[in-house]
Amino acid sequence: MTVLESFKNMVRWHCWAHGKIPLFCTCLFYLVLKRSLFSVETIKEILIFLVFIILASIYGYLINDLFDMDIDKKQGKNNVFEKTGKVRGTIIVSVLFLISFYCGLYFKDKEHFNLFLFTLFFLATFYSAPPLRFKTRGLSGLLIVFITQYPIPVIMIFTVFESFGSFDMWAFALFSTITGAAQEIGHQRYDLQNDKSTGTQTYAVEKGEDTINNLYKVIIVFDMLSMFGVIVMLTIVLWSESFMLIPHIICIPLVIYLCLSGGVLLQMFRQKNKILDPYFEYGRNDIVNLTFTLFPNFFLPFFLACLLTALYLPYIIFAIIFFVITYITFPQAQPAAKIKILIDELKSLFKMN
Repeated sequence: MTVLESFKNMVRWHCWAHGKIPLFCTCLFYLVLKRSLFSVETIKEILIFLVFIILASIYGYLINDLFDMDIDKKQGKNNVFEKTGKVRGTIIVSVLFLISFYCGLYFKDKEHFNLFLFTLFFLATFYSAPPLRFKTRGLSGLLIVFITQYPIPVIMIFTVFESFGSFDMWAFALFSTITGAAQEIGHQRYDLQNDKSTGTQTYAVEKGEDTINNLYKVIIVFDMLSMFGVIVMLTIVLWSESFMLIPHIICIPLVIYLCLSGGVLLQMFRQKNKILDPYFEYGRNDIVNLTFTLFPNFFLPFFLACLLTALYLPYIIFAIIFFVITYITFPQAQPAAKIKILIDELKSLFKMN
């Protein structure tokens, strides 16, 4: 195992990086484009915020592992602290908390930021830490976990760039809430049998397999609809900005997503009795993977990063950083192969019978 792979396993990179970093980058890049923030100071703020939110995300997952050591051992699940032990694990988590919190304090003068900063760390800590341990409280635990991981960081981005309360903030917050809910419901569905065996009272355990399956079917559709709504808003807002060199370019994500989501809906219609699981059915290499993984987690933020670079060359640093992060997260990704899969899938889904 390489040093990079060891680091990724230690910080549980595979559990959170692929969905959260691209979402936060999309929000950041969108706001920079919308407000024409082309300066070195903005680059500095984006870099500091990314460091803060990445460390905060790692903290959230590691403190969960720390307080789940006994349960994970019963379930036979991997735990990053099974070799280090609780004492060293506590030291690591504490240091990580201090560093990430200190990074967050850089934005302490931004209106509303401190409120969300303290809320973020409070919920992230007591989701798994006693005496509150929200994760064992059914529906409230389910709500807390995806609110902490998705809409709160998104709202914090808008506070950093002084856009708190704007229409697009609520649009991104709604989308992040729905996609976060979809992923967490999928996660609880995936862990249902293990949680039953250890007596962990998650929302999925409380409601049972049939209820959680039906809920997952519905939330996946809303996940696509909310993504579509954000892309429409993004297209309209950025089209209206006079600095756009070629306004028609901003329509590219919308056109691609219409094709992808249309293909997924057709597939769902044709396979009514099968549950579509875009997040936890590992090994998918089809249009579902392209729609729920490749498009929102690579294409859209990278597209916006390229627009930024065209308008202000120093922003190329984010295109490079994002490409490197994507490669680290998906080392097996083959863009040419994915494009071929997309074309083949669209042909098969839209062909006339």
